[in-house]
Amino acid sequence: MIRFAGQGKFGRFLEFLNNHYPASEPVEIVFLPGYDCIGDEEGNPEGWATYDPEERVIWCPRETPDIPGLPPVEAERIVLESIAHEYVHHLQECEGWGRDEDEAERWASDIVDRFLAEGGGDGTCCQVETPAP
Repeated sequence: MIRFAGQGKFGRFLEFLNNHYPASEPVEIVFLPGYDCIGDEEGNPEGWATYDPEERVIWCPRETPDIPGLPPVEAERIVLESIAHEYVHHLQECEGWGRDEDEAERWASDIVDRFLAEGGGDGTCCQVETPAP
């Protein structure tokens, strides 16, 4: 279960994850206001999301990254894939499968493709708290 109160495409995406890829343990998604990337311990940009398995938290920047030459819709897809990638790591942790980057990359791309194909980019706000089966 993902616990998140939000609106727009990201809220719908988290609801989609809950409904189609339920986890046996809850994970919290924290969006960091004023950030457009996640940094390493020295403050260097490292990515667009990270998963902390001990706390069961996915950390994400609140702002969509502004990448010169990249259309906003593509930047948004990068963020969705980053969230999905870290969520797959959460699923791997819950199931005891071990962290597999290649699997997380494949799943993330497939998850976002399916979300967008099912019209996940349209709609209004939602509040998400779907229990795991």
